[in-house]
Amino acid sequence: MATELAFVFAIVGMNVLLGTLCLAIARGDRESPALIFWGWGLLAYTLGLALNVLNVALHHHILAVIGYSLIAWASVLSVRGVLCHTRYNLNRRWVIFAFILVVLLLTYNHFGPAYHAMVDYSAPSVLAILLLTTASSFLLKALPEDARKAARFTAIAILFGCSVWTFRLLFLAGVFGTPEPESSTMIMDSIAIAHIMATVASTFGLFSIEVRKMESALSRVAFSDALTNLPNRRATQDRFRQEMARASRHHQSFAMLMIDIDHFKRFNDVHGHLAGDAVLKHIASVLESAKRAEDVLGRIGGEEFVLLLMDPSIHEAVVAAERLRHLVEASALNYHGKNLNITISIGVAAYPHDGDEWDSVFAVADQRLYQSKQAGRNCVTGLDPQSVT
Repeated sequence: MATELAFVFAIVGMNVLLGTLCLAIARGDRESPALIFWGWGLLAYTLGLALNVLNVALHHHILAVIGYSLIAWASVLSVRGVLCHTRYNLNRRWVIFAFILVVLLLTYNHFGPAYHAMVDYSAPSVLAILLLTTASSFLLKALPEDARKAARFTAIAILFGCSVWTFRLLFLAGVFGTPEPESSTMIMDSIAIAHIMATVASTFGLFSIEVRKMESALSRVAFSDALTNLPNRRATQDRFRQEMARASRHHQSFAMLMIDIDHFKRFNDVHGHLAGDAVLKHIASVLESAKRAEDVLGRIGGEEFVLLLMDPSIHEAVVAAERLRHLVEASALNYHGKNLNITISIGVAAYPHDGDEWDSVFAVADQRLYQSKQAGRNCVTGLDPQSVT
């Protein structure tokens, strides 16, 4: 009895600590509904467990019904937390119906004609096992892209907890026979330890998912342009270096297209800066849809874009640039009922023909872009600095 109470107090203390930690972290700068639901689930389970311990001393049926009902409700909250990291959700009506059914069973068990201890143990446990097993299967079925390993670990930890609770129910129901008192105590102690391990592992698994998602979000902020969602200058440079290393190993080349929107300032001055933003997003969309999957399009600042064309010949790079120029010219942007005609100028450079690093290739492409502007804009300057097409 003393050992059992020690484990109960250990579980209560651990759940209070983990639940409070979940809520504290979830209320930070980046609110996490998953941790909020999971934290409240841990605290609800703790309160239910505490009421059951109090009921042992007072023998009050109302305390028992409320305590076991809270344990059942804790599983509902926990499942909501897990499902926040999936695209699935449980039918709310069926979940509420199942919870109410558990409460009614508990109430009838304590205030009906006969009391059975197994009803108290099994009713909330069966609900928890069914809900958490379903949530874990959903999590494994739709692993979040930014935290696949962490989500898989969390789902396995929760399933381990469900298997522990299932074994506990079967053991209490006498499915495995009636062991000796000493053996029975050892088994219950082992179940309590396994329960603690599953709770800790599941909670820290959810923490890990949040960390991985936060890291991914920070990476997107650091390496993508907020307006167009294209890679920013830093990300484009990194990709250039990767392609440069690959091309050097295989003795290949690739092209850099420096793209500038003609008379961009005029759109801001005449139609406002929101129109300028719309123009940038429009150009990004046209270029993104026209490029090949292996090519890299980035916005490097202002109205300037860079497109890295993988493995083209020198002639193909100029042809591709001309095709993009015609596409942009033919795709007017309808902005508040007005058609905005947009054109672009392009300068083309190639690795390793025009340089063996970003700065040198970029400088040549920028110089040729300048020549396109000097030639009257809406044109392409190819690899021969003297030829304007």
